[in-house]
Amino acid sequence: MSLKVSQIMARSPKVFHVPSMTEDLVKFMIRNKITGAPIVNQDGKYAGMVSRRDIFSNPSEIQTAMIMRKDDPVSPDDDVQKAAKIMVSRGRRHIAVVDSSGKVAGILTPHSFLPVIQREYSDVMVSRVMKRSSFALWEKMPARLFIKIADLAQRYAFPVLDSEGNFMGILTDRDVFNIVRFQSSEASMKGELSEDDPWSWEGVRNFTSYAVYKNILTVPDVTVENCMIRNPRAVDVEESLGTAAGIMLENDFNQLPVLTGSKGLLGMIYDIDMIEVIY
Repeated sequence: MSLKVSQIMARSPKVFHVPSMTEDLVKFMIRNKITGAPIVNQDGKYAGMVSRRDIFSNPSEIQTAMIMRKDDPVSPDDDVQKAAKIMVSRGRRHIAVVDSSGKVAGILTPHSFLPVIQREYSDVMVSRVMKRSSFALWEKMPARLFIKIADLAQRYAFPVLDSEGNFMGILTDRDVFNIVRFQSSEASMKGELSEDDPWSWEGVRNFTSYAVYKNILTVPDVTVENCMIRNPRAVDVEESLGTAAGIMLENDFNQLPVLTGSKGLLGMIYDIDMIEVIY
């Protein structure tokens, strides 16, 4: 395999600028339905990257520049293997692609690599890259605890077990969003998070954690079983990465539960972990 970054990157991504306020960045990401954005300076040159996880980790920071990661970007001419290694080693879900003039030419996310995995690594088994140390939630746990647990674990999707340890489903921050309510009609971001505007209401699904922290949304007093996804798509431990990549691409998933007929849930497989097979 000899692919260049330019062959898999998303071209002409939405970019944000500094100096700016974090709240304006959040609104920008909601409007554009994105979870990460390259940041440019006043000359239009690449300055850094911000993802929703950076925002979740620093919800009280008001300046975009203070949460921006000044990671080195990759070039359109870099090999895909190099970009894959950088993404996995940094644990970053968004990498800017910058040309020789310093301008943003594209962006890479784990999904950029999934077609390569599906095509080139279909003979590699799920068991090679799956995470057996996955943290699980109890179905009777208060759903409002999900936000704190997700922030601590820096994961936003968890398998759910019953009192006997049986696999019951999966819960993500997007699923929690389905039960949240507006905390106040006077919230500063109400114009962007209006229930009367399905486009913006849908867009804020990716920022549930931030909106709860800012008291824009509140999670009602219900248990995990009230908002989890039952019988979610999953892969068997003996299936191929090509199969897993295909399911993720088709459904826009970032992760899948890994099951086995004899033991049920074995762990989770995450898109960013799959990328390591490329290098």
